[in-house]
Amino acid sequence: MHRMGRRNTEGGFTLIELVVVLVLLALSAGLVFQHAGGKTDVRQAKVFAQELASFLKKARRTAVNTGGPVTVWISESEGTCSMDEAHIEIPEAVQIEDRNVRQDEDGVPYVRFDPDGGSSGGELIVRTGGNAVAVLRIDLFTGAIQALREAADITG
Repeated sequence: MHRMGRRNTEGGFTLIELVVVLVLLALSAGLVFQHAGGKTDVRQAKVFAQELASFLKKARRTAVNTGGPVTVWISESEGTCSMDEAHIEIPEAVQIEDRNVRQDEDGVPYVRFDPDGGSSGGELIVRTGGNAVAVLRIDLFTGAIQALREAADITG
């Protein structure tokens, strides 16, 4: 038998087929990582909202226990929420919007807790990527902090 002129019929992939498969894999991996990154920001914002709620509750307890007012400053420019010498870091992907929260002369929002348990009141909306993740409502009269996480509760 003469094999000249016959094409090789053994299995295998051409270089073009391999390149196409690699490009498709790279594109799909990029989409998966991009989607997972957004979820990481939301998770990070939710954890921060819980930390902020705990921090505010601690400030209220401190005011009641010490008999003196305690102020929590929310400084996005410095990336911190602070009271006295304690502070928590605001993650880079997180923004805090304030509603009916007092501000100093420089426009820095703050919540003040009084020894009787009351507060200056207001709402702090924790956002990431422009989307609200949580709302912390601080009651004016009782100083109680209510954390809302449901989408219906956050909008509005």
